[in-house]
Amino acid sequence: ETLDEGIGGFTEVYKTRVVLPLMASEWERRHVLRHELVHAMQFFVLYGEGMRSYTLYKSILIPLWFTEGMAEYFSNDYSAEGDMVLRDAVLYDRIPPLEHLHSFNHLEPHDAYLGYKAGRSAIANIVEKYGEDKPGAMLKAIEEARSFSQVFQEKTGVSMKDFEKKWRSHLKETYWVQASGKKDPDEYGTPVFISPEDRTCISNSASQSPVDDTIVFLSDKQGF
Repeated sequence: ETLDEGIGGFTEVYKTRVVLPLMASEWERRHVLRHELVHAMQFFVLYGEGMRSYTLYKSILIPLWFTEGMAEYFSNDYSAEGDMVLRDAVLYDRIPPLEHLHSFNHLEPHDAYLGYKAGRSAIANIVEKYGEDKPGAMLKAIEEARSFSQVFQEKTGVSMKDFEKKWRSHLKETYWVQASGKKDPDEYGTPVFISPEDRTCISNSASQSPVDDTIVFLSDKQGF
């Protein structure tokens, strides 16, 4: 089966293998490899070896923001682009509640990217406040727990609700300071492309012509 070009890599539970694409740069290759190896480690902790199918029910308890955020954080994935997306979402109050990020299936493509970055930020905040060992400790404890929120509170001493409230305050403090005194984009520029009302488009990699005012960019606005 041919994989979609948007797939950046994945780790398979049953076949215990990591699949990597050909990346454009050494940085991207290392990031994806580290990201997927973190997933391989997560699967080993959760399911071990052998009869994995009998224990896959545990994955239902673990939210995707946690597993993907953990993979992003421990792969040292920081990028200016990811920071920009997260900052924009904070300034325009678009960070979804963590309970809505248990899965990314209901999200538009660009919001799924935001889900990864929000998850990374949440994991970074957990590490900063409660210790680098806490994400791994939560992963190991999920087998004996009835819910992820139970594990979270046992390992950090705070409820998910209280953590998220403080994490969101931290994001606002961080990014509102960065944005202080700066103009909104529509105050100093003209929109080149605006997504249609019925859906959100991904439009990026803009390049200006060296001979006129033409700009070309990649977009899925036509559905491709």
